[in-house]
Order: sequence, then structure tokens, then C-alpha cells
Amino acid sequence: MMALGLLTVKESPRYLASVGHNEEAINNLAYLRRSPADSESVVLEMAEIEATIQEECLARVSLGWREAFFGKGNAIHFLIAFMIFLLQQWSGQNSVTYYAPQIFASIGYTGTKNSLLASGVLGVVKVVTVSTFVAFGVERFGWKRFLFISSMGMGILFFIIGALLITHPPPAASANDAPSSPSRASQAMAAMLYLEGVCYVIRWGPLPWIYVSEIFPTRTRHYGLALGGE
Repeated sequence: MMALGLLTVKESPRYLASVGHNEEAINNLAYLRRSPADSESVVLEMAEIEATIQEECLARVSLGWREAFFGKGNAIHFLIAFMIFLLQQWSGQNSVTYYAPQIFASIGYTGTKNSLLASGVLGVVKVVTVSTFVAFGVERFGWKRFLFISSMGMGILFFIIGALLITHPPPAASANDAPSSPSRASQAMAAMLYLEGVCYVIRWGPLPWIYVSEIFPTRTRHYGLALGGE
């Protein structure tokens, strides 16, 4: 489906302009904007794209890898980019997502139906939350404060889940037992998992990409994003 869908997608106008295919670039831009190629809005946007590409090219003249990685002040930028994405992965959210059915089963949501339903609700909560946040909230608050709050929130919520799992463990169920309704403690742990997912997707999920793209100068931004993204 993805391969077939891509057959209908136009090439990026910015990429085409960067390799000298300006005519194709403006035609694709006009298609994307649903306006004639000679309309004022398309012509102005194309001029802005060309000016930005020219500025980036001039900024990167004679740039080598030694200067990019070891130039004055550049090393700390790369260290921040590398560490912020490393810590994003170490937050454990990928494990929560991949093993959600098993996690919900371990906290008392016995039976395939119950664990899968709880996992599906977690996915819906995360999608709705991140969509709302990116659309309406991401530009209204500082990155550092949000990342700090997210870290504290995820850590506290995971601690609460662990504490509840120790103090109120779900009863052991055999293969022949019919799935039972989750206990209050199990429901509380599930709620903590949902809140932890919310803390991640509105902060540590999308914000590192924005933050890293903004701390590098134009001259070395492509190197920084490549290292951070990997």
C-alpha cells in the first residue's frame, strides 16, 4: 500500500530546487498549493525556497567533517543531540508499546481480550494526545521545562506502578481459569500506564526532534540531525 501510494506523491519542491530542477520544483509546488504556477503566492514561496537554499549553500562552503565535529563550540552540540535521543530510547516507551499486552496481563488484565483491549486504549490515548499537543501546544511552552516535567512524570508514574505491583499483586491465574475483571489496583496501574504514555508523547516523543534542529547553526545542522536521528 505504501509503495503504490508513493506513486501518486510529488517530489519535494525544496529538494528539486536544491539540485537545480527549478521548473519541476515550481510545478510541484503549484500542485501542492492548488494554485497556478505563476500565481503570486507560489512565486513568492519559490523565491523564499531558493533564497534559503542559497543561504545554506553559502554557509556550508568549505565545510569539512573535522570542522563540523571538532570546530569551536560544535562538540557540545553533538553531545547534546546524541544524548537526548539516547535518553529518549532509554525512557522505556518502546518496550511499553511493543509488550503492552504482556504488561497489562502482568498487572491483572488476564485473558487475551482484556489485555489487547487495554493495549488498544493505550494506543488511542497516545495518538489523540500527541496530535492535540503538536497541533495546539508545542509552540506555546519552552522545550527544557517540558522535557524536565516529562522526565519527572514518567519516573514517578513508573515508580507508582512498581509499588502497586509489589503491594497489590494480581492473583495468579491458571490456563483453565476464566478471565476475571481487573481489581482496583490493576485499574490504577493501567491508569498510571496511560498517564505515563501521555507524559511521553507530549514531550519526550516529539520535542527532541525540534530541540536538536534548533541548537545547531545552519552550517552544521545536517550533520547534527543525522547523528541525533541515528
